[in-house]
Amino acid sequence: MLKVRVKISQPNSGEELHLVSTERLLAVIDSKDLACRSSKEIKDAFHIYWFTENDEYEKEFIAPSLYISKGIAYFMNGRHRTVLLSKYLKEIPLRLAGLEGSAFSTKEDLKLSTRVLKEISIRKIEPQDEFEFPDLRIEYLGYDVNLGK
Repeated sequence: MLKVRVKISQPNSGEELHLVSTERLLAVIDSKDLACRSSKEIKDAFHIYWFTENDEYEKEFIAPSLYISKGIAYFMNGRHRTVLLSKYLKEIPLRLAGLEGSAFSTKEDLKLSTRVLKEISIRKIEPQDEFEFPDLRIEYLGYDVNLGK
């Protein structure tokens, strides 16, 4: 399959970009959470709103966002993107929104979630990094509840 070079859109404040092992990530994702996609069919295409343009008019991919709590990964958004990319890539970019965001989290919870992050993360992503993505069509795939369009 043909590949296309892609940069990753910079994260929101407080988030970190990580390149993660697809296999290890899928092993720690809450399966019920992953199933909460608005679209059940995963088309071999990218949604037009999964990309933004940087100051040089280059397309940048908006990585899926998740947090880890008690050693389990939960999505903020990007379930569909993760499932699509996992069909093609052994390593995928993601935005880590945090570890143990609850006031009820214990030190043990934080240690467990930190260990899980170390297990799935290959490395942090730098702003200049580029990745090879499958050369799929970019089209409007319908309303995206996370993006509001």
